[in-house]
Order: sequence, then C-alpha cells, then structure tokens
Amino acid sequence: MIIMAMTTLTFKIDTQLYNEASKIFEKYGLTFESACVLFIKTSVYYGKFPFTFTEEDLRIAKGG
Repeated sequence: MIIMAMTTLTFKIDTQLYNEASKIFEKYGLTFESACVLFIKTSVYYGKFPFTFTEEDLRIAKGG
C-alpha cells in the first residue's frame, strides 16, 4: 500500500460564492473539497487550467 503525504489548505472565500458553488458540486455528488481536488488533478494532468479565461478574469481572481 502506498501512503501519500497530504497537505491541508486553508483559504477564505465569499460565503455566497461558496454556497452557490457547493450547490453545483452537489449535483455531481461532490463536496466542495472533492471538487477542488478534481480541479487541481485535472490542471496537473493537462498542465494548464482546464478551462479558458480572459485577462479580466485573471485580474478579478487576483483581487484587482
């Protein structure tokens, strides 16, 4: 059996955004955590974000 080291992530997210996203994830049988892990695994697999975005999207995501 392979035991992998695990990292705990803690971050802040707007409550309304969290609740809305959680509802979407639940439709697919995912928790917020499992949806985040899916996003990260998919990003690593493809070596990039698994969706397209604009410079404006990046600015907003960075809090600008």
